[in-house]
Amino acid sequence: MAEMGHETHIVTAPGETQYQLSHGASHQVHTIPIERNIAPLRDLLALSELTALLYRLQPDVVHTHGPKACLLGMLAATATGVPVRIASIHGLRHETLTGTKLNLVKNLETVSARLAQRVICVSHSVQRRAVSDGIVSPSKVSVLGQGSAAGVDAKDTFQPEKQLASGLALREKLGLASRDFVVGYVGRLARDKGITELTQAWRTVAQQSPQAHLILAGERDLTDPVSLDTLLSLPRVHELGFLEQPAQAYAALDLLVLPSYREGFPQVLLEAAAMGKPVLATQVTGCVDAIVSGETGVLVPAHDAPALAQQILALEGEPERRQLMGHKARQRVLTDFSSEPIAQATWDLYEELLRVHGRA
Repeated sequence: MAEMGHETHIVTAPGETQYQLSHGASHQVHTIPIERNIAPLRDLLALSELTALLYRLQPDVVHTHGPKACLLGMLAATATGVPVRIASIHGLRHETLTGTKLNLVKNLETVSARLAQRVICVSHSVQRRAVSDGIVSPSKVSVLGQGSAAGVDAKDTFQPEKQLASGLALREKLGLASRDFVVGYVGRLARDKGITELTQAWRTVAQQSPQAHLILAGERDLTDPVSLDTLLSLPRVHELGFLEQPAQAYAALDLLVLPSYREGFPQVLLEAAAMGKPVLATQVTGCVDAIVSGETGVLVPAHDAPALAQQILALEGEPERRQLMGHKARQRVLTDFSSEPIAQATWDLYEELLRVHGRA
């Protein structure tokens, strides 16, 4: 968009994302304290700040991402008369909720979708669930390309040969031998990501495989907390914390695991696949789009720690199968999930809706 001469602004909460985005010269970054969880008073304050910002900027397009940002962004964009309003659903938070909170979050997701002129789902399974749950009408929702949030840079950033040395360096730093079997988890350390089941599974794996090591790369999510004390007390578990460049972690792995309860289209599975790594994930919304089970990885039921442990141990003993899965995974990413088609499809959607308002 910058190359086309368009002015772009990004609104984000303060923190690591703000720091990363501030290094770009093609856009302006604005920070507003938008929280992940429901916080009525702070949400009203954030909505007020966001409405004031949009009133000042007078944008032609507002495109929101994430449940809270979609709700506040669509409310502010509607209030200030923004002509083109697009909401991207990266996952349905109500999937793992119950009772009153389930109904509240589901209703808020529905409000966001109704205020948007077009809704983008990051995967076909999310689209099916959003329609079946009454969040959005079929005529308003679509998936760009084959799905994902923004594709993945498999030709440069997540290129196996380019990251080989960094992966070996990380293994050496952690004291891992070449014969060791290295399993990795990359992402937010949160309850909904299945950390409890990973802990239970790793207890079994650690007992049965003295060569198995587990790497945890990611920051602890205080909005969906889970105790890591038990997991970190188990043998051969290495916590790396947040990594600005996770490609090094993927390069060090033999297998990536993601025992999540729900997803939209997990970027970590695409990144690992681009690095030629097989993946083991749960058979839930989003993951079923990212993996061709039995070909590019393996899917197991959610909340099933014994099945997770069984597959980790099985894949440890099948290096040739892992290598073939990793090769097929990378080829699928190169064919269906490169960044350029998603960017182009996004821009095409902007132009389509802008033409309707005479602003192409």
